[in-house]
Amino acid sequence: MSHDGVEGAGRRWRQRVREWRPSRYLVLALLIWFAGGIGAFFLGEAYVEQQTRLHMNHTRQELQAAVVNAEQVALRAVEETQDLYALTLLRRELAARGNTEGAAAIESRLEALMRLGRFGIRQVSEIGADGILTWSTTRGWRPVDLSDREHFQVHRAGRRALFVSRPVLGRASGISTVQFTLPIIEADRFAGVVVVSLDPRLLSVALEQLRYESGIAVGIVRTADRTLIARSHDASRYIGLQPLTQASPVDRQRGRFGFMRTRSNLDDISAYFSYRIMEQAPLAIGARLSVSEATEPSGTLAMWIRIAILLGWLKLLATILWINQLVRTRRTRLGAAGARHMAQTESQAREQLQHLVADAPVALYAAQLEQGRRVLAYNFLTGNLQRLTGWSAEQLSEPGSIAARSDPVGQEARREFMARLAERGRAMVEYRLQRPDDSWIWLREEAQVTERDGGMLHIAGGLSDITAFVGDATP
Repeated sequence: MSHDGVEGAGRRWRQRVREWRPSRYLVLALLIWFAGGIGAFFLGEAYVEQQTRLHMNHTRQELQAAVVNAEQVALRAVEETQDLYALTLLRRELAARGNTEGAAAIESRLEALMRLGRFGIRQVSEIGADGILTWSTTRGWRPVDLSDREHFQVHRAGRRALFVSRPVLGRASGISTVQFTLPIIEADRFAGVVVVSLDPRLLSVALEQLRYESGIAVGIVRTADRTLIARSHDASRYIGLQPLTQASPVDRQRGRFGFMRTRSNLDDISAYFSYRIMEQAPLAIGARLSVSEATEPSGTLAMWIRIAILLGWLKLLATILWINQLVRTRRTRLGAAGARHMAQTESQAREQLQHLVADAPVALYAAQLEQGRRVLAYNFLTGNLQRLTGWSAEQLSEPGSIAARSDPVGQEARREFMARLAERGRAMVEYRLQRPDDSWIWLREEAQVTERDGGMLHIAGGLSDITAFVGDATP
């Protein structure tokens, strides 16, 4: 190109720049767009905070309800223990009076109750003042020295209230049990101990049979040293351990609910805890829900609201620019030329929208889902998909292309995702996706049904890279 040609092109370009001046209506619309976006952001954050508080209150209430239900199990076990204690004292009194038939009848009754195994009660026994086992419901029992047992020593030292031991191996029963004990007092003097042995595994089964919200676990601990004596989940793994947290129940909280967020030393899980110390026994009831499970609904809501605000903001800007360009086009072009330019303007608006979402944290798509099928048919995919996944929109637009690049677990998770989406109208799933360089990333996919047209569902969704939050995605 000659020097004159270059200079002429430059003059034409400068002339077009001088001719383009935003109208006052466009400037006003952009100011309103910007102010409205800021306002929508703060309103959205305020709504998210409000919903988070409401969900936290719901979590607290659910945990307290779980504590109350578990406390009823523990209370019935304590009441059963006290009834057995009274029967054992009556047996002792009848035997002392020489009423062997009455004593034998009570022994038969106690043995029958042991066979029922309510609340995990395995054995009732009696220890004399010298620490020697004098009677037990266990068949073939023999006198053994139990004077070294904690549950004997505390009553010999003067304790009159109910005592609960750590899980110990019973010398008469031969199984690991928790001892609920009360002293025998005759003539205001210590005369021995009545021992009711509970199998902590069976007591844990009673807790497990209660209905809880998903993810809630409950446990029963000794207040003396916080030894876990029963747990609704993974009981065999945790019974006998001492869960230590940054805050622990204290005696002044007896009968009142406590609530805290802390990390357990048993499995290193950060969780919300609700607990209450029983007034009828030296036991505390606790319920917990991991923070990840408790905050997932709030986190999902916050993400959707922020995505909706961002998309609405970007779409409004694209609409403003499109309308502005349309008005300018209609002013300068008439007839068929104007119609053709309008089509060109619409294409430019689409390109502008692609440009606006190029740096967004989420790749967006529109798709259709046929009822009864588990494969999306994509109508639109934003170009920033390649920046997030390494695959172009054309490569992932074919039905089943995303599933084909996932591992088997991810493929199954996406099939369940499609089922939930068709059933509930919205769903979320996390899975691994293999990039073109054979590396793996974690993706979070969220979608919702925007329209139901007979057997066809119209879907709007988004994909985001969460590898940095989840960790290594290598299989």
